[in-house]
Amino acid sequence: RMMGSFGNVMQVIQKAVLEEPKIEGLFTAMPGGPRGPGGTIDYMKPMLERIAKYPKPVFFYSVMESEGSLEMSRLYGEYNIPSFSRTEDVAKNFAILVQETKNKERFSKTI
Repeated sequence: RMMGSFGNVMQVIQKAVLEEPKIEGLFTAMPGGPRGPGGTIDYMKPMLERIAKYPKPVFFYSVMESEGSLEMSRLYGEYNIPSFSRTEDVAKNFAILVQETKNKERFSKTI
């Protein structure tokens, strides 16, 4: 089952990234894939439950618009995880996150 092995790899990567103190957040892309056993929707719920436990921001880019991607966007919303359909919007929001980190670093040096 391809999605199962992919899910295991993604779980290891996400855990490593989200536990690394020097990484401020995670940007990831997911297709609005098929429903049913082993489909993207079934795979996403445990992943969202896992990453929602971390305080770092996570941004999802929905790779393709489909009925499945709308369902997945609702699922992201349940976990307060923003989802974007344009890469420009993800980049803009991540740039804000980077600027906030720089501001915090500058502020901490003045104290």
